[in-house]
This record gives sequence, structure tokens and C-alpha cells, in this order.
Amino acid sequence: MKTNLIQNQSPLDLKASLFELKLLIFLHEHEHHPSIVRLLGARTSRIRKRQLFIALEYCEHGDLASYLRSNRDEIIARAANLPNALADRPYVTPNELLLANIVEMRFLQWILQVLDGLIFLGSKRVIHCDVAARNVLLDSSMNTKICDFGMSYQIASGVTDEQDVYSVSPNVMRPWWSTAPEAYLQCKYSVKSDVYSFGVLLWELFTLGGEPWAEFRCEKALELQKVLELQKAGECLPMPRVRAGNAARFELTLVTDEM
Repeated sequence: MKTNLIQNQSPLDLKASLFELKLLIFLHEHEHHPSIVRLLGARTSRIRKRQLFIALEYCEHGDLASYLRSNRDEIIARAANLPNALADRPYVTPNELLLANIVEMRFLQWILQVLDGLIFLGSKRVIHCDVAARNVLLDSSMNTKICDFGMSYQIASGVTDEQDVYSVSPNVMRPWWSTAPEAYLQCKYSVKSDVYSFGVLLWELFTLGGEPWAEFRCEKALELQKVLELQKAGECLPMPRVRAGNAARFELTLVTDEM
């Protein structure tokens, strides 16, 4: 179990924390999805003193972004040491295939789990608004748990698909590096903008914790404007240096000085 004592927040931040708690209660009210972090309990009796106590399930491996960065060398080594002999054989047993593709299979497992969690959120008309590797936790069994719903929003029932957009104030701090440029510029979010952010999460995964647009990530408005102009012109994040070979091999090369 992990407990968070949230105190001395600004009224705006406290409001966001209360909404996150309310949303977690809603998500767990009828069913628990295995890819959503589990809410264990909360204490709101000292809310007037701007203190909020939230208990969540403990995920011992921390967030996905930090895990990838901390274990980058090990992941590269495991991928490089896969048995090359399997690639030349006409038939590979399922067990051999699983062992040979352990890195690829683990990544695929994470991708499918996060995707399943986002589909669940969409079915509940919830827009996460901050899908990123840092907001995905890994439990003791290395399963993913989507967390941090502080920026999330639930679309009211009865709203049509054309109206399911969440508008935010331009003054709200938002992670532009993982946000769809049109969502950031127009301050309007939807399930579609979560799909864009999921694509950036995949980039983070296959760069082993790389930081999107790292060369532009500073507080200067001029640098942000450059990135937005590049994105509008069709510029994309560089392709991760990952090469998937045949079914029995997974080759990964990484130039760390480019991360």
C-alpha cells in the first residue's frame, strides 16, 4: 500500500486532487480494472485545513519512465544476447520463442495493458489528459497501472461524440511535449488527444525512457513555439533505434548520447 498526504496545496491544486479522488472512486465503484491503479481508501476530515490523505496500491517498481532509464543497460544487454542460432532454424518451439523474445514480449505486454486501460477509461467517458510513461506504474508482477488523474475529466452522460471535448484554461500548466499540438494550442482535449499521447508513450518505451523533444524542453516560450511550429509542419519525433527481426529475434540498438 502507498499512502499520500497532500497538504498545503493551493485551492486550485486541492480542487484537482479532490477531483482525482472522486474519479478514482467512480472508476472503482462498479468494477476494478487491472490496468488502473487501485484506490484503497481516503481521509477527507481535514480538508478545510487543506490536508487530504489518499491510500493507493503499492507498485514496487515505480513508474515506467524511471524503470526504463534505470534498467536501460540491462535491457540492451538482454536483447543483444539473444541466441542468434534460433534465427536460422526452420522451426522454433513456443518455449524457445518466448525465451528468445523476452524483451519484446514484455514490451508488448505493457503496451496491451496500457491500451486496455485507456479503452476502459474511454468506455467510462474519461479523458486522462496526461498519458505518459511517468504516469504508468509497475507492480510487483511487472504489470502496468495507469495513475495520476489530476488532469483528467469525465464527459457528462448524454453528450454526443462531437461534443465530448474538455476545454481547459490556457493558464493551466500542461505537458506540451506529450500532448497533441492542436489540443495544446486550442486548449481542448478528447479521447483522440489521449490516443496521440499514447503514441508518445510508445516512443518513450522503445527509446527506453527517452524524453520527447528533450532539446526544446525548457521554460522559454520561444522554444515551445518552435516545437509547435515543427509539429504543425509535420515534424515527428525521431524513429526509435529499434529493429524487430524475424519471429525469433529482437534486436535493439541504442545510441545513448542521443537520448
